[in-house]
Amino acid sequence: MKKTIFTIILAAGIFGLGAVESSAQVTAQNVLKRASALVQKLEAQKAQILFLQIDNVKQEQISTQSYQLEAGKKYVIVAIGDQDRIQDIDLVVANEDDEVVGKDNDETNAAVVQFTAETTGSYKMAVQGYKMSKKDGFYAIVICRMK
Repeated sequence: MKKTIFTIILAAGIFGLGAVESSAQVTAQNVLKRASALVQKLEAQKAQILFLQIDNVKQEQISTQSYQLEAGKKYVIVAIGDQDRIQDIDLVVANEDDEVVGKDNDETNAAVVQFTAETTGSYKMAVQGYKMSKKDGFYAIVICRMK
């Protein structure tokens, strides 16, 4: 009997048999496909993928991520939007002293920053969905080291 009740509670939680929301589900599939294609292109250029993350960003929000980079190494950092909800994405990369080492704020759905790290340390990537058709959307950020 206890097993049956547990199964019903588990199913209700998994399948959302509780309250139903009126808004449509936001899908990450588009940005996941774009990120996969991007990784294939970068790896074909002998880039070493160090970090890949898919996240959600809201209008007028800046999403940040920090990553440890090595001095003297060349890096490419790419942020791509989901194309449906994010039409223009911006990227700013700063070192530990908050000095901007690169930025891409053009009017496209992909932002690319390439640079050689002058110091070893934590670098901060700031991503903003500059032009969005909805209140939020998915984006991917890829950090790679070039050979």
